[in-house]
Amino acid sequence: MAISGSDLISPKGEISLDLFPDDTEIELSERLDTFILEAEGKKAGISEVAKQAWAYYRAFRQVFIYLSSHPSARFDDQGEVRYSDAQIQNFNTLAEKYKIEWDNAVSGTDSSNRILSNSTSVANKFTW
Repeated sequence: MAISGSDLISPKGEISLDLFPDDTEIELSERLDTFILEAEGKKAGISEVAKQAWAYYRAFRQVFIYLSSHPSARFDDQGEVRYSDAQIQNFNTLAEKYKIEWDNAVSGTDSSNRILSNSTSVANKFTW
């Protein structure tokens, strides 16, 4: 059975709609379909696992880039929104996990025993 973008959206998949707040569910599904097609264009005859890994990689990479390029705090009506460096790095870690899975899927290497480091360095900036 061919994978589609809707298969990657929660609750079936790992992508939560709230990670892409400007997208409707249909738009997010289309975005993920584009990533799946992108994977197919990279290498002919790849597995569904490889397509899924590439789509997850691209999606989590976009979240990482978005969070990294926006202010870490926003004040709206006396409210505040912040993303810590560790939260942002978690999306990069997820993206890299799926990039490794993609690489292994297209090369035929088994990645099930590969250990990913969950260790990160976080620079702290204190302001008063």
